[in-house]
Amino acid sequence: MRICKVCAGEPNIIFRGLKDLEYNIAGRFDFYKCQKCGLIFMDSVPDEKTLASFYPLDYHGYNKPQSKLTNFLVSLNLKSRANFYKKLIGQGGKILDVGSSEGGHFEKLSQIGKWDFFGVEFKEEIAQKGRQAGRNIETATIETCTFANGQFDLIIMNHLIEHVFDPVATMQKAAELLKDDGYVVGETPNTDSLDFKIFKKYWGGMHVPRHTYLFSPNSLKILFEKNGLTLKAIFFSPDTSHWSVSAQNFLRRNKTGKKIKQGRTKYYPFLLLAFLPLNLIQKILGKTGIIRFVARKENAI
Repeated sequence: MRICKVCAGEPNIIFRGLKDLEYNIAGRFDFYKCQKCGLIFMDSVPDEKTLASFYPLDYHGYNKPQSKLTNFLVSLNLKSRANFYKKLIGQGGKILDVGSSEGGHFEKLSQIGKWDFFGVEFKEEIAQKGRQAGRNIETATIETCTFANGQFDLIIMNHLIEHVFDPVATMQKAAELLKDDGYVVGETPNTDSLDFKIFKKYWGGMHVPRHTYLFSPNSLKILFEKNGLTLKAIFFSPDTSHWSVSAQNFLRRNKTGKKIKQGRTKYYPFLLLAFLPLNLIQKILGKTGIIRFVARKENAI
């Protein structure tokens, strides 16, 4: 019997036989939704080796964006994140980035604060590139990394918890690695969004088959509480990428097998601009496709 890992509720199947419309990974995938907390999850999450095979070396998360517009938006986002980290922990301290890729963003973030960065990346070829550049990046998941417990002031999980094998085990390990009063921050797709309700199985946040668990603010709060963390804030991020990928998926729904570079079409940057006004309305309504979260490990004393 299937049960929800977050709240132990009973799930119903919502999507059958979804396919990869971005990187053409073979296979069909089913997804369930918990009737109690709303968590959406892939049926039969694959093992680590199989999941790693879902990420080709031209995966967009491992490469610089193709367009100048996307590069500009990424730079703005990094600056905003760095200033936010500074408000939480000041200009010093240890930061662990889970799902860090090769860590090329560490240097850009360090222009704002003088932090010591560490990374975890489960794709060996990508982690190795980071180490060759002198960065402290382990080839591991957060559950298997060798970093000592209680040493980090901040753990970053930007677009990470939707990719994991077991979100409860992931967040439990994060709590162990944090110092008292340390923070977990990150971004993740929001299933309580207008774009999910409109595009459904074509929604960019599904990112089949790489997204294994998908959260709403409610299921996210339960996940943190289950692991002794307090959800301090949720922000509704104005990011048009899910609208753009959703539209791209819908337009490519009958083009499986035709490869596109880094999972993005040539018209993708134009979609980013086209959906911006709609995304700003979503932010006002609190229904954006991406949410940013801040959770804290409260001092037990």
